[in-house]
Amino acid sequence: MYMKKLLFLLVCWVGLCGESWGQGWFELGTGDRALKANQPILTLCSDSCGNIYAAGSFNDTHTGFGKYYVARWDAMLHYWSQVGIGSNALNANDMISSICIDKYGNVYAAGSFTEDSTSSSGYMYVAKWDGTIWSELGTGINALKAHGPINSICVDDSGNVYAAGNFRNSYGESYVAKWNGAHWNELAGLHANLFINSICVDHSLNIYAAGTFSDTGGHKYVAKWANSLSAWTELGSGFDSVGTIIDIAAVIVDSMNNVFAAVNFGHVYTSITRSNVFAWDGTSWSMAGGVANALNANNNIFTLEGGDNNFIYAAGQFTNSVNRQYVAKYDKASKL
Repeated sequence: MYMKKLLFLLVCWVGLCGESWGQGWFELGTGDRALKANQPILTLCSDSCGNIYAAGSFNDTHTGFGKYYVARWDAMLHYWSQVGIGSNALNANDMISSICIDKYGNVYAAGSFTEDSTSSSGYMYVAKWDGTIWSELGTGINALKAHGPINSICVDDSGNVYAAGNFRNSYGESYVAKWNGAHWNELAGLHANLFINSICVDHSLNIYAAGTFSDTGGHKYVAKWANSLSAWTELGSGFDSVGTIIDIAAVIVDSMNNVFAAVNFGHVYTSITRSNVFAWDGTSWSMAGGVANALNANNNIFTLEGGDNNFIYAAGQFTNSVNRQYVAKYDKASKL
């Protein structure tokens, strides 16, 4: 899934840090101020001043180094630059699948890059940019030591960082790892039998995880780590449809603790895919927009954005009536 998380650049909102823009879509930076990404952008995040951070499978081949990096759009000066250069550069030797930022402005990045920046050996890790240098979150006995790609990371209001993906524990189970500022711990009890594509956190420090893993009945589901109970629970009875291959590509949560999941349904014997965004209202799952106004995407959804405003955005491989890929927007005020 981490190979397919093709994000579409969402418009920078109006009025942050004194910057204002007209309505509509536009490219962030042109000419010498352009990002000039030579491969797909897989992940985005923004800080409280409207600066945008982007990363993915693009690299700095034009400099002769060919390293993957996090780029920053300066919302005041209107140009892209690499986050960290020279001895302070990230120097990632493979793609960056996920980035996030905490309330202090620290940036975190993870993906398929490894500790050994000169070869394909070594463990994959979460990197932190503190405004001056990149460093690994945990070294030695306190290292994450992920032996598979890190698909998703997030950070909570207390500064704890979470990571999940294709890496497994000693029991062969995929898991969510938590960095508490000193060391990594597993949020035990998930028992994910396949990969985790996406994780997110709400303001009560509850964690949500989804992917290709299933429950004992074979249903793909969204799992919730209840912080007050220190335990995992399944939201509802999962997703199931006879004759389909189900993949939960993304999960996000809003300030009212409504959870949204992008679910891809692929038929076993055909290439037909139907994908939808589902909403969890605390009791049950329903298609966002209802049956009559569901997205009904004709191909895979890769990502969801939004949550704390009135809108949800979805993007991926699905196309419109003229066979163009597009970003779909959903107004939560209309109907969960």
